[in-house]
Amino acid sequence: MASNLFPFIDKKSKMLHTQRKEATLQPSINMTTIELTEKIIDKLSKTPQAKAKWETTKTARRIQEATELAVRGKLDEAKSEKIEEQLMKTAEAFDSAMAILATSTLATQHGIESAEIEFEAVIAANKRVLEKVLEKKNEKQSKQVEMLKFPERLKYNNQKPQEEIDFKKEREEIKIRIEKTKETLRQENLNDFQKEVIKDSQGNVEWAEKNLDDAEKNLNQGSEEKVRESLRESYRAAAEAEFIIEAISKVENFEKPEKQENKRRSDKIGTP
Repeated sequence: MASNLFPFIDKKSKMLHTQRKEATLQPSINMTTIELTEKIIDKLSKTPQAKAKWETTKTARRIQEATELAVRGKLDEAKSEKIEEQLMKTAEAFDSAMAILATSTLATQHGIESAEIEFEAVIAANKRVLEKVLEKKNEKQSKQVEMLKFPERLKYNNQKPQEEIDFKKEREEIKIRIEKTKETLRQENLNDFQKEVIKDSQGNVEWAEKNLDDAEKNLNQGSEEKVRESLRESYRAAAEAEFIIEAISKVENFEKPEKQENKRRSDKIGTP
């Protein structure tokens, strides 16, 4: 009798051990693929350049997550506070990386300025799309959703000397970015909301082109500081235009939730 019980006890013991193990692992199991991937990339981003670029990407993701929640009518106070905390952490991590770059012999003034512009443009573009979403949602609901509070940036002392302007190279970099955005703007497979917001991106493209022309005129007139200013402004506008496109590409149309759910279900039909 006792010998027959042992397999049962052993089996039960294994089941209990498995349950305890699963309970211990539950937080990891519940961790989303995005969270897990981000933790891995956090560890891999060892240089300040890589860190600054990665924190810029994470900042865009957090605002886009807020935008997605807002579209679905699920951006409540608790979720907003959590995203605001995450944005604070990414801003602090970015500024720490930039402070290191400012004293690094491997970083250039142009490289530091470009990274700074990219970060600010990511915030401005994604913030603009979120504002449009909230504006549209608040028109149709009695409970108004507040805009996210964005962290104040730290100031670091960038004392690197200005290097000589490589006008041809910088102009071509900006032109490529502008043309890429213009090509996307010509696409017709956009929903109604995307068509509405995309006007902001078109305005940025026009401003980027104007400043690029101004930079060339200033170069011919020998005004180096004005060339720098025009190139920086053109780069900022071109980056912001690109990031607006990226942000709205992730926003669903403003359909009723049940209509969106039906669409998701129909999309899955026939999927292996």
